[in-house]
Amino acid sequence: MNATLTPITGRVSHWPGVETDATREGVTFRVGTREFAHLSSRGDLTVPTSPALRDQLLTDGFADGVPRTPDRVRYRVRSAADVTGAIRLVRVAYLQHGGVPGERLDDDHLRRLGASPELAALLVGSPASDAPV
Repeated sequence: MNATLTPITGRVSHWPGVETDATREGVTFRVGTREFAHLSSRGDLTVPTSPALRDQLLTDGFADGVPRTPDRVRYRVRSAADVTGAIRLVRVAYLQHGGVPGERLDDDHLRRLGASPELAALLVGSPASDAPV
């Protein structure tokens, strides 16, 4: 893993419930048995997503599409300037895939993510937002 990617793996691996599987090819991030992101050693971050969330992430400029793979989006990490965007996309994926049981998304959390109203509406309907406080 190159030094540009280390801040991403370091931060994400400390989120509650996150497990990582590291290989020469990269790191896979999971919550339970559900993979929510993969960061390749080349810096390609790939996130599985629902069609509606995929479309919104593309519209909002959070990610790029993956050719011939409509259930995934990609973000390329080429320099330190890309790290913040990568962490933001991984956070969205983490929240979509359940995040922390009992965590409720509030306006401040969504604002820090830079979520558009449309993206916020999709995330508020995610499993993490439905759990009781």
